Amino acid sequence: MKIFLCPDKFKGSATTHEVIEALSVGISRVMINPQISSSPISDGGEGFAQIASEVLDGRWISCSTVDALHRPIEASYYLVGDSAYIDMSAASGLVQIDPSQRDPLHSSTRGTGMLMKHAIENYEVEQIYVGLGGSATNDGGVGMAHELGIRFLDGSGKELTPTPYNLMHCQAIDSSNKIKLPKVIAACDVNNPLLGDHGATFVYGPQKGATELTDLEMTLTHLVYLTDAHEAALEPGAGAAGGIGFGLLHFAGATLAPGFDLIAEMTQLEKAIEDADIVITGEGSLDAQTLNGKGPHGVALMAKKHNKPVYAIAGSIDSEAAQIFDDTLAITSLNLPLETCMRDAIRLIADLAEQLLTKIHSS
Repeated sequence: MKIFLCPDKFKGSATTHEVIEALSVGISRVMINPQISSSPISDGGEGFAQIASEVLDGRWISCSTVDALHRPIEASYYLVGDSAYIDMSAASGLVQIDPSQRDPLHSSTRGTGMLMKHAIENYEVEQIYVGLGGSATNDGGVGMAHELGIRFLDGSGKELTPTPYNLMHCQAIDSSNKIKLPKVIAACDVNNPLLGDHGATFVYGPQKGATELTDLEMTLTHLVYLTDAHEAALEPGAGAAGGIGFGLLHFAGATLAPGFDLIAEMTQLEKAIEDADIVITGEGSLDAQTLNGKGPHGVALMAKKHNKPVYAIAGSIDSEAAQIFDDTLAITSLNLPLETCMRDAIRLIADLAEQLLTKIHSS
């Protein structure tokens, strides 16, 4: 039996490669010398550039930038020929911000813009791929735009620091000093629009520590009014990563593309699925968001296209997301304390893989 493993990370508990190793351990308890192949997947969120580095010949570039709270940090992007692969979370992500300090109203994507500018000015790149996801921001991409030369002005013409808090005072946008940009492709991990009940603020704001959801929504609404970019705000993916999808569309002329599709093409995922007998995927949480463009959903659709059984192992699974798989197993079903589930996720993933293969063999 040829088994193909293509999970995403279990955020906060296990990297993609740790998940693959754990699944392999569990499978090997049931099968002697199993034929296992694997590939990491990503939906455009954290890890997009890392996967590019594993399949494309290039080099990591480190540079000075800032985190979402404007504090100096070092971050890296991956350079392949005349193309740069950037995780926006490398500079503007939740991972740099302590939970007690998360503050989307005063955070911005400046750091992501600084990474883009560095690649443009130092390596004259022709394409920039930006992986969207894992952001600590909800600024519609204005921080990123500021670093590309766009100024946000109040009623007296004074330049504003581009944060959601200040954006409500913005009365004009000056793009006269915008730097020349290469082709920009934004790898989206979700297909949400910018505004509304299914938009950036109300769906993803709470997980970033946002409590002023109405205020944040008003700032993004004001940004759409200022830019007159109503159609861009409706684009699937415009609401990705706190609305930087919208910002890249409007200010950088970007193309929005499902991150899963870009990674699948890079890793030749479909061929690997076609060659397998069964497919096993998973991530930390399989829920309604999974159906909005997340990696395991893409894997399930691809497996069904080739009539391959597809299974999922996850930290938690809701009933709606479970329906797209032939079978699912969740760590939460073990009825352990959450702290134990998080701490021992790698061991528990192996146990569930053993349980899954036992079920497959007995059926």
